[in-house]
Amino acid sequence: MSKRIFLVAMLVLVAVMAVACAPAEDEVDPRVAELEQELADAQAALDEAEASGEDEDRLAELEAELEAAQQAAEEARQAAEAANAEFPSYSVEFKNPETFTHLVIGEPESLDPAIAYDAATMQVLNQTYDRLVFPMGESVEEFVPMLATDWTISPDGLVYTFTIREGVTFHAGGTLEPHDIAYNFHRNLLLGWDFLGAGGPMGLYFDPFFGTWGIGEEGDGGLLDMVGGDDVAVCEAVMDAVVADDEAGTVTMTLAYPATYFIQLMSQYWAAAQDMEWMVEQGAWDGDCTTWRDWYLPEVTGTHLYDQENGTGPYILDHWTPGEEIVLVKNEDYWLDEPLWEGSTIDGVPEIDTVVIRLVEEWGTRLATFQAGDADMIDPELAYSAQIDPMVKEWIDYNTGEVTIHNPNGIFRMYQYLPAANSTDMFFNFDIQTEGGNPWIGSGQLDGRGIPPDFFSDIHIRKAFNYCFDRDTFIEDVQQGDAIPHRGPIISGLLGYEEDSFI
Repeated sequence: MSKRIFLVAMLVLVAVMAVACAPAEDEVDPRVAELEQELADAQAALDEAEASGEDEDRLAELEAELEAAQQAAEEARQAAEAANAEFPSYSVEFKNPETFTHLVIGEPESLDPAIAYDAATMQVLNQTYDRLVFPMGESVEEFVPMLATDWTISPDGLVYTFTIREGVTFHAGGTLEPHDIAYNFHRNLLLGWDFLGAGGPMGLYFDPFFGTWGIGEEGDGGLLDMVGGDDVAVCEAVMDAVVADDEAGTVTMTLAYPATYFIQLMSQYWAAAQDMEWMVEQGAWDGDCTTWRDWYLPEVTGTHLYDQENGTGPYILDHWTPGEEIVLVKNEDYWLDEPLWEGSTIDGVPEIDTVVIRLVEEWGTRLATFQAGDADMIDPELAYSAQIDPMVKEWIDYNTGEVTIHNPNGIFRMYQYLPAANSTDMFFNFDIQTEGGNPWIGSGQLDGRGIPPDFFSDIHIRKAFNYCFDRDTFIEDVQQGDAIPHRGPIISGLLGYEEDSFI
């Protein structure tokens, strides 16, 4: 197996919301003000009592310190004025506070939660679908109830029982019930977008439920093989793993092994709810174990949720025009009426009426639209950071909240060091294709003018590249300084990451 070189872009420059802010007013240097007060207090004390030589000496020292501080403050002020004069001045009109427009470089593959496995879709489904539980703030280990009001875990870690919240309605009008949660899992697992099928996210659930990666075909070692090759038995196994009790208001899930990460999966939009009755009306699977193959392995555009949704989330899909834009409108009847946890901003009907996610792949157009005030947020490209940096008024450190004034005459706010589960990975090709010629390997021989096609099959060569690769230069020049070195396959911020592991 190859020795991989990992770099993770955890310190992503996340662009940026437009702000129309004037430069801050000049403030008195705090040290000057402090010395002025000390000097006034000392003078008053001398006026009230007979002065000693030491008191007069201290007064003289304070006067000298104050004069030096005032001079330093004046020099700093002049330097700041000179620096400000070097910055260009910008202005922008904040045109529509009721609409948030985000210009993106990619769009969803599908809005179907059983298929969605990309960041562009995640941005939409996180707003339209709720899930059983929700991460508490930035924690990856603490969770709070969402569509489930509470849950219990059996002592052996195999059985999870969720109590489903009452009074929640779907966007299309149906009422959430436990069987809707169960249908979501049954339908999604039987759709075939797993690690043995179309390669979608459902393999994440097959493993804890059944100890395999998907349904598979005969001989794959999947669920089909585990139940003896019988389609009906596959469906029955899926239904036995997730059982709804509408009368008790619960959904019970039984695992193949005590997967400690299972509750994390429940906090993702894949564990959302689908209104079973509405889905069946749209022509989706009706829950009959004899017919699920009719909906198995559909094309990306072939499912009933490809370009529509019926979730319970804070936003409702107004429309998606592929290649152009996605528009969401706030759910006026959103069920949440109090913070999910103390201090949470997830606390009810959204304040912003409309969210427009517009596909603009060309950087120049994105930037021009942003500069004109016709967008509130844009996806950045590190290669063009020099074009937008002069316009940034405030740099905000995501980790500390510290605000640094970059250009007092700027108009944008840029958030730095916002964690993202992104990784820049390099892989070695053990058998480079040479059919038709390959200019990348030169002569094709180890003769000083090229390399052989199997050059990287030698583990010592791969180790040499790993040890010689200049991570610091790569981060500084390619990632513009906004990345940290990988320490293994698990990136910083996720469970299992070890701060002191070998790089």
